Amino acid sequence: MKHSLFLIGCTIALVIAGCNKPTDTFGKNENTVIPFGKSATFEDGKTNFEIEFLTLVEESRCPPNSICAWEGRAIIELKIDEDTKLELGNGNLLSGTQLRVPFQAYYDDFLITLVKVDYGADANYGTAEKYSVEIIIE
Repeated sequence: MKHSLFLIGCTIALVIAGCNKPTDTFGKNENTVIPFGKSATFEDGKTNFEIEFLTLVEESRCPPNSICAWEGRAIIELKIDEDTKLELGNGNLLSGTQLRVPFQAYYDDFLITLVKVDYGADANYGTAEKYSVEIIIE
């Protein structure tokens, strides 16, 4: 019985410890998909840093099976370190200065581009935990 409890405790500890680790490693000019609340590690031989899909800020794209007058947009927030968070968007971003959200941003000398914001199945629309983002770093 003691051995079973020890194994269960070790398994739980490994699962908890693994929750904060990056889900993927990728390099320069490689697209990567990051699920909501997860992170991926960028490595180019000289530099490495984690990028976490932190928040779905806005989802105003046309819901599945709907007819919309405006294409809408998706805005997300990525966390790179304690001091750096990037807000990126895609879709119809309009041209007004207050409504414009970039789809690209620089971190150090790297250009991070938001390629896609995806919710998978139609039923997942608007449920942040079901989303993922696709990015590329140049």
